[in-house]
Amino acid sequence: MKRSFAITSVLEWQKSTLLWKKIALSLFMATLTGFLAQIKIHLGFTPVPVTGQVLGVLLSGVFCGALWGMVSQIFYLSFGIAGIPWFATPTHIFGPTAGYLIGFIFAPFVVGYLIKILKSKTFLTHFLVMLAGVFVIYLCGILWLSFYLNISFRKVFFLGVYPFVFIDIVKATVSAFISHQIFRHKI
Repeated sequence: MKRSFAITSVLEWQKSTLLWKKIALSLFMATLTGFLAQIKIHLGFTPVPVTGQVLGVLLSGVFCGALWGMVSQIFYLSFGIAGIPWFATPTHIFGPTAGYLIGFIFAPFVVGYLIKILKSKTFLTHFLVMLAGVFVIYLCGILWLSFYLNISFRKVFFLGVYPFVFIDIVKATVSAFISHQIFRHKI
């Protein structure tokens, strides 16, 4: 089965040895994450909003690979700190959600690395890889949130994980579908 032009192009950009292509793709994924951050719903009982960012973070690991996926999220954080108003809240980097932002750097590395070493090309495998990325974000997020709010891990799960599980499973499913479509015929 022949791959579509778009899928072939993505893989060519990811595997390119040209530095400008890697930087351009990383900047694009940082921008996508920034746009997805504008999709936000503030819940009344937690300082952590529901956002679309996780989708951009997971896809940066898919499209850019492990290292350049990390770079894309470093761009995202750096530009946000520099003043681009694309964090979900104005004090995002210094507030209760800072741990999630740090997790955004490590999650694409995990996703990109696991996709690269996958032996199985099933949708389920890609879905589990995306869940691993979400887990990294949650882990960094709850560690910081627990410290920031000085609360127990039981409370931090109620504030920083449970309200987001369903929507993050949806984002992981979408990311896994895209990833599976791109890499199922990988040579």
